[in-house]
Amino acid sequence: MAAKRRHWHEKDGRFWARIAIPEALQQHFGKTQLSEALGGDRRAADRAHPAAVARLQEKIMQARQSLQSSEVPAPPAASLKSISLDDVQLAAWAHYERVLSDDAAKRDAMPTAAGMKAVYDDILRRLDAGDLDVSKDRYAMINASVNLN
Repeated sequence: MAAKRRHWHEKDGRFWARIAIPEALQQHFGKTQLSEALGGDRRAADRAHPAAVARLQEKIMQARQSLQSSEVPAPPAASLKSISLDDVQLAAWAHYERVLSDDAAKRDAMPTAAGMKAVYDDILRRLDAGDLDVSKDRYAMINASVNLN
């Protein structure tokens, strides 16, 4: 029977590299272990495992060095504060204003009725002058000659 692998975790067909954090450094990380997902393919996980363990050990070594050099360790990630009704209302209002400004920008970029009439009149003038050859596909010719910018 094969020996148990170090820093290897397998559950439900998924694989992880996992290292316990020394007790002195747990405050720094805010947890008791570090892990890195290796995926569901055992062969790929086997190949990626040593590099993942090295990365996790490097994180622990950096934390240990920062603790030894008397630097203030980074606090654990701030816990999420609960969202109040005022926060929800502010977020909804900001979203509403953003949607309105996006809509106004899109409307401003659209051609106006006067602009479309001017292009239409120009096409009719060019047709009367013989500048457009309608013997071919007339819709393609009109599309090629119209510039709505």
